[in-house]
Amino acid sequence: MDETIEISLDGIDTLILAAPVHEHRHPERFEKFVATHRDALDSGWTPMLSVSLSATFPKAWKRIRQQRND
Repeated sequence: MDETIEISLDGIDTLILAAPVHEHRHPERFEKFVATHRDALDSGWTPMLSVSLSATFPKAWKRIRQQRND
């Protein structure tokens, strides 16, 4: 099922994107939106906020630190 909707970003110069992260990925619909509107998003200021529940666990922070050092 295709749950995408047509949306116009005409006239929008700032858009804040926010999405959860699970298993190192954003939801597929979010990734599709970003890919579909890439040119429009690149033309303005578009900060992106990613939220990960695993960041609340010490084990996750250890893995993040290890990945930075690799």
